[in-house]
Amino acid sequence: ELDDGTILFGEKTIDLPRQHRDQKIKRVWLQPKVKANPDAVEALESADVIIFGPGDLYTSIMPNLYVTGIIGAIKNSGARLIYIANIMTKHSETHGFGVTDFTAVLEGVLPRPIDTVIYNTQHISPQLLRAYALDRAYPVGVEGVLPDWCGRPVLSTSSGLARHDSQKLAKAVKDVVEHHA
Repeated sequence: ELDDGTILFGEKTIDLPRQHRDQKIKRVWLQPKVKANPDAVEALESADVIIFGPGDLYTSIMPNLYVTGIIGAIKNSGARLIYIANIMTKHSETHGFGVTDFTAVLEGVLPRPIDTVIYNTQHISPQLLRAYALDRAYPVGVEGVLPDWCGRPVLSTSSGLARHDSQKLAKAVKDVVEHHA
């Protein structure tokens, strides 16, 4: 549901350009409701760490949280909750979002606060920024991040896109987990 009350159905509809591009997403849900696999619930409840992301907030991360049983499993888990923040905003979904906005949306659904957020601190080339600006996508802002969050240079542009570098990100996750073990 968008701020103006417009209802969009399906990931594809959310991702495609639309006449309501300036409307922000107000809420999401799954329809029809689905129930979590018991093995997934057990894995979450016994996990040491649960990592959210990276991925589109409303179409990749949030739908998993609306599967019946997932929020309860996270609540019953003693796991550390880690969120990997996106590098770029997405105009039709998260335009104007900073790391704290992404985190606040997730925490609005989760049964407890996120323990640590990993976010990118590496600069993106002006050329790549101009290319993204054509789609009204911009780097995720880092204003207001908390001191115990983990800012790292985790950017890869080898594909011509701003993406997480898997090796750098793995190291950041490892460091966060070991530092708080």
